[in-house]
Amino acid sequence: MSNQENNLNPFVNQDEILDPKQDAISETIGQDILIAEELIQDVVSINTSYVNNIILDLNKISNIAFNPEKNLALYKGNLQRIAMERKGSKKEINTLVSINFDSKAMKEKGLNIHGTEKLAPFDKIVLDAVNTLYFEGHNEYITTAMVFHVMSGDINKRITPKYSENINNSLIKLLFTHITIEASEEAQMYPNLKDFKYDSTILPGDMVRAKLNGTEVACIHIYKTPPLYLYANHKNQISKVDIALLQKPFAEGIHENQESMALLHYLLRRIVAVKSLSNAIKYETLYHELGKDDATRKVKFLVRENAKKILDAWKGSTFGDIKFIDYAEKSLGKTPHEITLKCEYHK
Repeated sequence: MSNQENNLNPFVNQDEILDPKQDAISETIGQDILIAEELIQDVVSINTSYVNNIILDLNKISNIAFNPEKNLALYKGNLQRIAMERKGSKKEINTLVSINFDSKAMKEKGLNIHGTEKLAPFDKIVLDAVNTLYFEGHNEYITTAMVFHVMSGDINKRITPKYSENINNSLIKLLFTHITIEASEEAQMYPNLKDFKYDSTILPGDMVRAKLNGTEVACIHIYKTPPLYLYANHKNQISKVDIALLQKPFAEGIHENQESMALLHYLLRRIVAVKSLSNAIKYETLYHELGKDDATRKVKFLVRENAKKILDAWKGSTFGDIKFIDYAEKSLGKTPHEITLKCEYHK
């Protein structure tokens, strides 16, 4: 197979499209999307491209914006200061940020979401996948199945109705969540941010019908650089990781579901950011990340075991400029307390 043929591998195979439960933004969960007349006036015909790396946005604003415990202040309607000066610096450097969700515009499109309109960790995983498809694969038209294939690292994996519903829900949130960033003060550290101001939806795009790889599907059309990626790229806070690493733990026996997917992506981000974050991951943090703070001892035991299985599968693997060597588990008394990552850095 030539490189050109490999780059044109379809994300969505014919069987997947013919099954309405597996459709991109599926007709079973998105009737309101497909009946909007303006979404089907123009049908473009293009080929999609697969990717070999996943893009991870590591910037501080993204980390706060998708953290339900930290992002509430950003929804207050006024620009909020986020401290950006380096640790130990005596000079204060702030970036101003605000977020709002345009529910009126969403409803005018005949759309709705389930759950909270506030951004959450799963939405960040979806955004990283969309950024990957847009920048690495040069895909302007993106389906939920394409997003799932990046999240799982497996182009051949069939998307389930539940995943389709939840990814679709995140895409709607991202399309109708506005973010304002004023980062000109950071130009003292990052000259590319001089006069940087951005006011846009997190995903500047629309929901449309398109003929992808010969099959007409519902999808999103991205028509402008997503602002959080643009901001992170100016700060050199974008990391690229071999997408095959995402599939590896599942191929080696981890049961794939949304909880294990969330756990995998959290551990992935911690490894990639180990130079700027602690190499110790407290189990309490993992429970909290997965919404398991009040779970039973058995459930928490399974979270710990899955975390260790994922890390076992990644031993000796390189994540961008980080080589993950091993990990050690530490306890407080008889209670498992944290995992410490052992990594090497490569320039």
